[in-house]
Amino acid sequence: MLDRFRSAGPPGPAAPAAVPVDRRSRLVDEVAPVFAALAVTDEHAAGIVAAARAEAERTRDQGRREADALVSRAEQERQAGYAQAFAETRAAANRRSEVSAAQARSAADDIARRAARCRPALADLALRKIRGSIEAAPDGTVP
Repeated sequence: MLDRFRSAGPPGPAAPAAVPVDRRSRLVDEVAPVFAALAVTDEHAAGIVAAARAEAERTRDQGRREADALVSRAEQERQAGYAQAFAETRAAANRRSEVSAAQARSAADDIARRAARCRPALADLALRKIRGSIEAAPDGTVP
């Protein structure tokens, strides 16, 4: 590793021309064992990531199924609630209708009783008026 920092030549006059050292290949050769050792770790990490992605997809699918089931159950409960509310409203309307009909029957019975009490007096009044008009006619004809 310290060879990287070694000077190309001793200080002084220029050295004779030579083939330069391929530093890139020497650096690659130097770190190649480290990357080779990390290849196993990279494969292991890739396996962990793939497993996590698969688990996340299973979790999403399960969440979707649970959400669909919740929505379906809520829809059924909503429809049952509407049916119950309709039945309760209808029963209340029927009760109000029955009360109203009973009140109407009571009022009609009251009117019939009053009419029955007044009928003899009204018939008597009508007969008196008719007799009075017959007696008032000079020739005996009904005007």
